[in-house]
Formats: sequence, C-alpha cells, structure tokens
Amino acid sequence: MNQLKTTCPQCGHEFAIDLKPHIHEKNDTKQLTKQIEEKFELALREREKKLQEMKKEIDSLQKKTTSLSPHLIGDVFQDKIEDLLKKNFPHDEITPIKRGAKGGDIVQKIHSTKLSLLWEVKRTQNWSNGWIQKLKEDQLEGKHQLGIIVTHTMPPQVKDNFLFQDDIWVVSPSQAMLLASLLREQLLLLSKKEKPLQENNQTPYQNFFRSKKFHFLVSTILKNFIAMQQDLEKEKRAMHKIWSERQNRLEKIIQSSSEIVGLYQTETSETFLLEDLQL
Repeated sequence: MNQLKTTCPQCGHEFAIDLKPHIHEKNDTKQLTKQIEEKFELALREREKKLQEMKKEIDSLQKKTTSLSPHLIGDVFQDKIEDLLKKNFPHDEITPIKRGAKGGDIVQKIHSTKLSLLWEVKRTQNWSNGWIQKLKEDQLEGKHQLGIIVTHTMPPQVKDNFLFQDDIWVVSPSQAMLLASLLREQLLLLSKKEKPLQENNQTPYQNFFRSKKFHFLVSTILKNFIAMQQDLEKEKRAMHKIWSERQNRLEKIIQSSSEIVGLYQTETSETFLLEDLQL
C-alpha cells in the first residue's frame, strides 16, 4: 500500500515508487503546521490575557483619577488664587486655611490694619446657593469685614461675571483681583473715617457696601473692565491673523527664491548662495 506502480510512457517498463518518504514528509508537514498553529493560538491567548489585565489596570487608574480629580483641581485653583493675591498685594498677609477646617479657603489681612477679607474658592461644574450662606457664617464668625467667592460657575440667573448677594461678593477668576483691589481700597478709606469697630459691629462697613451707589460704581468698573478684556482678546486674535498671513508670505518668498536658485544651478551648472543675490 506504500508503493505506487507506474509505466514509463517511452519504454513501457513498469516500476514501483516508494511512497513512505513522501508520506513521512506529508505527516511531518502536518505536524509542523499543527505545532505552529498551537503556538500561534497560545500566543494569541497570552496576548489577550495581558490586554485584559492592562484594561483592568487602566479602568482602576481611571476610577482613582476621577475620584481624586475634583480635590486636586480645587487645590490647584486655590493655589493659583493665593499666588495672585500675594503678587497683587505683596504687603498683605495671605494665609490659606487648612483643608477640612472651618472658615473659608484664604484669609487676606490688610497690611497694618485689623481689616481682613475672607476668600472662598470654587471650581465645580454646578453652582450651589448654599455657598453664600456658608461663607457669610464663616465671615461673621471669623470677624472678617468682607467675604468673596471666586468661581468659574456663576448662578444661572446671573449674566455678568460678578454678583453681590447677602453681603457676599461672587466673582469670576478673571475679575477677582480687580474686585479685591476696589474692596480693599474702600475698606482702608472707611477705616480712616469711621470709629474703630467694636466686636461684631460691622454696620458702618456693611451699610456702605450694601448701598446702591457703591454697587453701581463697582458694577460699572467691572463691566468696563470686562469689555476692555474682550476688546483686547479680539485685537490679539486679529493681530495673530495678520502675523500668520505675513509669515506665510515670507515663507513663500523664501521658497520661490530657493526655486530660482535651483533652476539657475540646473541650467548653468554654477553654484551660488542666496547671500550672493543683490536686491
């Protein structure tokens, strides 16, 4: 069964061909193919297992990052406001309040006075009406003259980037330092005119800051400041567009000059540099 009989077409002689070597070769090929397939399948399974393990690790890290990100983002934002206060008011005492402790986030004590501003820093996606009441309580308990909330998210009904409600100022980060400067200067002026405050008697200060006239003046200053910021941004974008167009033209000039040089060298077989050109 392992031999194949055949006849030569020229001489008619019959002879037998041994098929055993070919059978063995065929079997070896099948076995080798099977081994390769098994190794390939094993490698695929190992790779799939590693990918699943990596996916689990990534999911775990994402969950940890998500759970920590609000606190981390809040800390970074608070540090930024603290740095801005130190930069804009270098003589004031800027003191961060320890996380978890009651009393806001940052205390700004005005230089050479007993006057202070209490800052609350918020960076969340949603506004909470409870922030104002909480800061007001912390302000009164800490005997601070003013309380300010800095937040990216204003109350839904507020169209401007600032608000005065229940003796608390709410302002966006871009206008925070300007508002702080205005309030600080008014506090200093009032402290020179009014008698020293007794305990929690803040009436002279609060009556002034609650007045419609003061609120109108602050609103006018902030609105004009915002308008100037917006105009400046428009000018920056316009100038950037002009600079980009000029840059593109310069690049085209340089490219065309290089092509002229290349063409000249090709036609004349001479070499020269762009510096050799006299304009």
